[in-house]
Amino acid sequence: DFGGSALVLWLPGIFVLALWLLQDRGRVTQPPEPPSTYAPLLANLGAVLVGIGWLGWELSQPFHMLPATLDWHRVALNTLLGMAGATLAAQLYAWLATGHPESLLASQGQVAGWGAVLASAPFVPGWAALALGTLAGFAFPLVRYAIEAWLHLRDAAGTIALALTSGPLGLLGVALFADGQAGQGWNGYPASSPLPGVAGLFVSGNTAQLSAQAIGLFAFTLWAAFWGLLLGAASRLSTHKPTAPMLHTPATAAAAQPPLERTENAAEERPLDGTSPVAPSAQGPEQILEASSPSTEQRGKTTL
Repeated sequence: DFGGSALVLWLPGIFVLALWLLQDRGRVTQPPEPPSTYAPLLANLGAVLVGIGWLGWELSQPFHMLPATLDWHRVALNTLLGMAGATLAAQLYAWLATGHPESLLASQGQVAGWGAVLASAPFVPGWAALALGTLAGFAFPLVRYAIEAWLHLRDAAGTIALALTSGPLGLLGVALFADGQAGQGWNGYPASSPLPGVAGLFVSGNTAQLSAQAIGLFAFTLWAAFWGLLLGAASRLSTHKPTAPMLHTPATAAAAQPPLERTENAAEERPLDGTSPVAPSAQGPEQILEASSPSTEQRGKTTL
């Protein structure tokens, strides 16, 4: 794993997926709102910066052994080929699905192609890097659609889809297409060994490298899924606390009753609700004026 396909992409993607599956999620029934006008520009700029930054990151030799022999020109060329193939494949998918190119999908496909050659950039020939990037560009929108339609997860940033697409392609690309021209000093062999470098199934004819890559991918999956499910269960229990049942006591029963209204003669008490004959809501304006104004007999007595 030269650039960290398992460590940078697959491990956090499986962790977030396992964590997210235990949370409350609604069914995705409506398409998302269209992005802002400046979002595709920023996304494509970020994708280009990812590729440039990755080249500088790999030149610092973060993950591989010092005596290993690597061709840095080949690393850079394969990286650019993978990103180019993924960009073209993503645009072809958008044209087949919607009838026009999608600039935002182009940036996401470009990053998917970058991730697909993370592990295999120094070990595979150029045509293999282009093929891996093209496959990642086609697979990324399909995986993202499956996450939203089947798992009902709104993967707005595409992080889970990127991990599920590029992580396995990066590791399995080494196991299948590595030609043995690079990697002397890896796998426990000294750099001066007459044996070839890292060789895949199509070159060496054996499944040794394929078994090693598959075991590593499986180990990362178990570790990430375990901690993701554990933290997801803890988060779900903390956010769904059971409520204690309400005890019915005389005090609570009295508080639940509506307030009482005392009439003029104080001999009758009625609940103050909409059905009470003395409630304001049950009497119209005419009834209120009629009740408040004196009758004709009372006016006559008052005049006399």
